[in-house]
Amino acid sequence: MSSSDNNNNNNDKNDQWSSWDEELDENDTLTKCLFSDKVCSDSATAIEHDKNSYGFDILKVKNDLNLGFYESIKLINYIRKMVSEKKSIIDQKQFETHDELIGYMKNNNQFQMITRDLDFWNDDTYLQPTIQNDPLLFTFQNLDDDWSSDEDDDIYNIDDIRNKIKSQK
Repeated sequence: MSSSDNNNNNNDKNDQWSSWDEELDENDTLTKCLFSDKVCSDSATAIEHDKNSYGFDILKVKNDLNLGFYESIKLINYIRKMVSEKKSIIDQKQFETHDELIGYMKNNNQFQMITRDLDFWNDDTYLQPTIQNDPLLFTFQNLDDDWSSDEDDDIYNIDDIRNKIKSQK
């Protein structure tokens, strides 16, 4: 093998690695919203979507309740677990469908009723991620109230992403 063949081979490998690495970085920031299957391009967009769609402002809750890092982790994981089990976040009422759950929580103002009196704060199981490598857990503490995102183009449906991944295999 000539030296130029070897260099071309190494360049191809570097290009493949670089492409894969960029794809990984891009996918690492995709963030699932707290109350839907929408997947956004980053945590800030997901939080903004929850605020605009459900009236749930997690940054306001964090500031109003003066939540520390571990308490913020518990809150995110608790909400994710309850929603995945189709249980309301305040009274854990069980529902058959996601739409019924969201309707009930909206009609009963549960998005605004999170207080330090709720039992989940004392349960350390909510320190375990509900979603592995959840970008929201890693970036939540770094976000403050001054950002906003009006980019609906950055919102994706989780089923669309799954289908795209399957089609690439």
